[in-house]
Amino acid sequence: MALFKIEWAKSAIKDFSDLPKKERLIILKKIKSLSIEPHPAGSIKLEGSIDSWRFRYGNYRVIYNIEDQNLTILVIKIGHRKDIYK
Repeated sequence: MALFKIEWAKSAIKDFSDLPKKERLIILKKIKSLSIEPHPAGSIKLEGSIDSWRFRYGNYRVIYNIEDQNLTILVIKIGHRKDIYK
């Protein structure tokens, strides 16, 4: 099985840097694991989108796109569940 390349949108980098340190470490580990399994248990496809998915860690959500043809995952947004979908 081929590994996916992880890319970050500028907004996701800013969102990530705003997270508490404890959550950053765990979320980063989960994002890195997407390169092996882009559809981990608990990930959900977002309605109304062709290739957008999300996974959760506690009260935080990570939204990402999967580009199967390029073997790329683009992390789009990271944030608290109350703010992420606005």
